[in-house]
Amino acid sequence: MKRLIPLLLLTVILSGCTVRFDSHITVNGDESGTFALEISLDEELRELAAQSGEADGFGLTENLEDVPAGWSVTEFTSAEFEGFRVATDFDSFSDLDRRLAELTETSDADSVAPTFLEESGLTHDGNDFVFSTTITGLEDDLTGLGGGSDDLSFEGFDTATVFAELFQIRLLVTLPGTIGANNADSADGNTLVWNINFSDEGRTLEAASTAGAGGGLSTGLALGLLVLGAAIIAFIGYRVSQRNRQEEPAWMGHVPTPLTPSPGGELGSDPFAAAAPTESVPPRSG
Repeated sequence: MKRLIPLLLLTVILSGCTVRFDSHITVNGDESGTFALEISLDEELRELAAQSGEADGFGLTENLEDVPAGWSVTEFTSAEFEGFRVATDFDSFSDLDRRLAELTETSDADSVAPTFLEESGLTHDGNDFVFSTTITGLEDDLTGLGGGSDDLSFEGFDTATVFAELFQIRLLVTLPGTIGANNADSADGNTLVWNINFSDEGRTLEAASTAGAGGGLSTGLALGLLVLGAAIIAFIGYRVSQRNRQEEPAWMGHVPTPLTPSPGGELGSDPFAAAAPTESVPPRSG
């Protein structure tokens, strides 16, 4: 990338090309997550690279060849930007801090790692997650992209203007739970976005969230739904019972008269025998 900045300084004046740097930290409720650093060029700058014979984007991958173990380098496309993503998974915030330290200590990869992310800035206490980091080293980072101060001179250029017109630097942090107080420039769900400008030197980026408070039901609401559900079930049961009673044959509601013994008989004899009239037979004459 030693040829990148001098060419871009001239290109910015003519066409307003853009180099994008995105740092994205995604945090899960157990402190695990992913960290990704994306470096990409817009379409105009890619066309300029192709015309100049720099098929890999002015040597964009030169500083990505010596990343530490546990990091991956892949190509990606996002809208009109194309570039490379350097990423790693982490098990805890201390693990992430260790991986970031390894990245910044790598002889080549340190120039693509933002100085203000030498540590993650993440802490966790119970259900509360806090992110806080202070922007530092922007001018050093910008110079480092050109291969070092010996390879790049800003003489004749206003550094702040070059930074604002050429570089689009964003920090994205995705926190679990419900997002609380923060000073992000924008948000998309649980992802907070800060746009980093050259004048942001010394600015502190802050955000907080509470895991478990979002996406769940409050105790009162859950109890109310439970009572409503029980009432609905009871009502349905009542209606089914009423319908079944209306459909019963008439005889199912009749209580039979118990059998009684006939005057001269036993229980179980023909009940109609006792009730039958007897016919008188006159005596026969001799």
